[in-house]
Amino acid sequence: MTYPEIFLQELAKPKRLSPGKMEVFLALFGQGLSREQIAQQLGNKPRAVSVRLTGVYEKFGLGEVSGPVKEKMLGELLADHYRRWKAKQTQDVKDETEIVDELNALVRKVRAHGKDRIINKIGTMRMLRVREPVQVNEIYVDLNLLEQSCCDLPFAEQQDQLEPNSTNFRQQFDRIGRSQPTKEHIPALDIIRANSSKPIMILGKPGAGKTTLLKSLAVKCVNGELDWEQKSYVPIFITLKTFADDFRRSLQKWEPEKPLILLQAIQQELKLWGITDEQVIERLVTEGRFWLLLDGLDEVSGDKGKAVVQQIRWLCDHHSTNRITVTCRTQQQKYRFDNSLIDVEVADFTPAQVQNFLDHWFKCVLGQQHQVQAESLSKSLFEQLQQSENKSIAELAVTPILLNLICVYAERNQGTLPQKRASLYEMSIRCLLTDWDKEKVNEIERLNLSGLDVDEKEALLSYLAFTLFEQNIYIASRKTLIKLIKKFHNYRGSEAEIIMKSLEAEHGLLIERAEGYWSFSHLTLQEYFVARWFTYEDKFESLKPYLPNPRWNEVFFLALELSEDTIKSLNNLKNWTDEIVASHKSIQSFLSFTHRKSKKTQSRYNSTVIRAYYFNINAGLECHDLWEWEYIHFTTLPDILGYDYEDECEILAFDANLANILYTALSVENHVDYALSFGEYAEAAIEQNNIEAFMAHIQAADVVVELAERLEGIASQAKSFEPSFLTRFQKLYNQINSQFEAVCEYIDNLSNLDEWWNENGFDWLEELNDLIISCRDIGYRGLIETKQDTLLLEQYRNANELIVKCLASLPEVDTEIKNEIEETLLLPIKEIQRWNKKYNRTLTSYNNTS
Repeated sequence: MTYPEIFLQELAKPKRLSPGKMEVFLALFGQGLSREQIAQQLGNKPRAVSVRLTGVYEKFGLGEVSGPVKEKMLGELLADHYRRWKAKQTQDVKDETEIVDELNALVRKVRAHGKDRIINKIGTMRMLRVREPVQVNEIYVDLNLLEQSCCDLPFAEQQDQLEPNSTNFRQQFDRIGRSQPTKEHIPALDIIRANSSKPIMILGKPGAGKTTLLKSLAVKCVNGELDWEQKSYVPIFITLKTFADDFRRSLQKWEPEKPLILLQAIQQELKLWGITDEQVIERLVTEGRFWLLLDGLDEVSGDKGKAVVQQIRWLCDHHSTNRITVTCRTQQQKYRFDNSLIDVEVADFTPAQVQNFLDHWFKCVLGQQHQVQAESLSKSLFEQLQQSENKSIAELAVTPILLNLICVYAERNQGTLPQKRASLYEMSIRCLLTDWDKEKVNEIERLNLSGLDVDEKEALLSYLAFTLFEQNIYIASRKTLIKLIKKFHNYRGSEAEIIMKSLEAEHGLLIERAEGYWSFSHLTLQEYFVARWFTYEDKFESLKPYLPNPRWNEVFFLALELSEDTIKSLNNLKNWTDEIVASHKSIQSFLSFTHRKSKKTQSRYNSTVIRAYYFNINAGLECHDLWEWEYIHFTTLPDILGYDYEDECEILAFDANLANILYTALSVENHVDYALSFGEYAEAAIEQNNIEAFMAHIQAADVVVELAERLEGIASQAKSFEPSFLTRFQKLYNQINSQFEAVCEYIDNLSNLDEWWNENGFDWLEELNDLIISCRDIGYRGLIETKQDTLLLEQYRNANELIVKCLASLPEVDTEIKNEIEETLLLPIKEIQRWNKKYNRTLTSYNNTS
């Protein structure tokens, strides 16, 4: 027989079982598991479970009893206790039910008084493009939350770990200064319900929907939709900034022995409902029947902020039976609270939530009489956001405020997104600087805060963005930021402080990542402002020194879109790209070889696509550090030029497979030697619990198997293209195949392969390389002489890729001009000069004769 966990815990409490013994006790008598099942569930051996059970028996006075009879005797003891416990619970429940019913009736009566105010005052919000307030539940999309785990790294160490050139840098930047969330998106109501007895802190980025969530909870609660577990609550929505201002003097004088100021705020709110009976309020507080929705902790700073935090802490400690839900911007909570609140974080919108938001938004904006049009616009915009060319815009469409701005732009432009992303960012920034958050900061307050007009704010933000970005600073200290603001317009220190705070409080463009550390709220916004800096007074040419650095790609992209003379700027970009490698003879030779090979290849693709394809193949082979050959190989350049890897050209695919054989063969020796440096046998690594050694053996075996499979698969392809290739290839394959088979059969045969490779590998690899060169004119190695040249080659490839992406997003550039630029991509300088002379080209002006 199994028993309720609460009964078992109450019974075991005076016995003072250790956590381990309690786990076993609950599993055996609460879940009815066998000892083997318990061991499996707890990740222990059955012997450890038996030891813990012995301790349990001793705690219950059965230590002297031997054999299996102990479990039976303990079961009988539990059964007797359970009968008495259940009888008492039944009587208690009967009394409790009457009290609960009475309280629920009182709650419903109080809620009826406040329902009109909550629905029509608290339950409304203002939206861009909508004159009248909108009911929250007309626009609100059910949010997901992320449970958080503690981030143990100090902020400075988190900052040091940022890698601007890594593929996931945007995700790194987004999470800096924040705890690490779980990956699972959990509906907000599920988390709130599961933690109904615990205070919750809802964290989120600016505009993530925190306030809207609280307002939605207030409306649902007053409508009786959240009366969980037969317990009703009275929702009290408090804007903490307003509370701190209204009770400023009381907060300054408050001491723990005095009545809590937050309770005075509750009384003040209930008076507006017509509830003045203090005994009713006292009973609801004492019985834990208020749901306090405390919004915007981050908006209260300084001494007022400390006083508000003190009030919330006292509330959590002395009135914790009430529901307490607080919202705060993500990075600012951790320096104010200990573990008294459960931290959860608003998750980014999923595609389904984006779709729901679009549906709600267009219905609200267009009104009931235009529902068909609203549905059409919503569907069209969602489909556009799914398209690959709009990926950067879609990355912003993960919070309500930014998705709202995207909707505004689309509604103004017949439901279409811009071909130029900069146009959307420009409009969005203007909206953020003028229209956002008017409920929280009125126009007079706004002017008093910073004294800057919109143009001055844009100029300042552009200066800050560029100066920090140039110095590779993504997170600036308060001291650094104030120094830059002072320098921008000779502001005094106090003025600079006010301006910095206003840019956060009013617009959410700057945020405090951690105490004393600030950044732009989104990396995309910083990049946009950097690009704006270079387009003020037509400073595009000043961008040239930054072209080799890939982290500036987005800045170039946006600057081109913002440029007043796009053709001139594009021309400059092409010339700068060619200059990266113009004076390097080894790279010019490499480009000449690639060009020669592409000219000889017949394919349905144009010459630029073929050249990009062979550029990738040859660049991979030229990379000097064999442990990092993937760094250059398989770039996206052919793909963005139009090559379809799912429908490959057979002759190009054949050459790529040959190159892959060489790549893999070049790495075999390194992997095998590294594995054997730990010892000859993988089994020994397992016995010694040496994970690194075991994984080295596995990786080496994988490379060997991969090479074997590639060699085996190339023969059937060769029949169609190079019959003369087969005879020599088969000889090479036979020489090494037996070694491969041995490794495939048993991983510890790596040492035999290593011995064979040391004696024959160099000659075998050279003969394979010669075969590929003679038959397919690829596989040359050594054209790139230094690692520095390899780095330049990568910078050159990156710049060419940037050009292609820019061409695709500039609708005002004539197709003929685009084609001219594409046709000279990845060409050696002499070929560009020959092409210019042949076609009397005037677009590019580069005349280097190296």
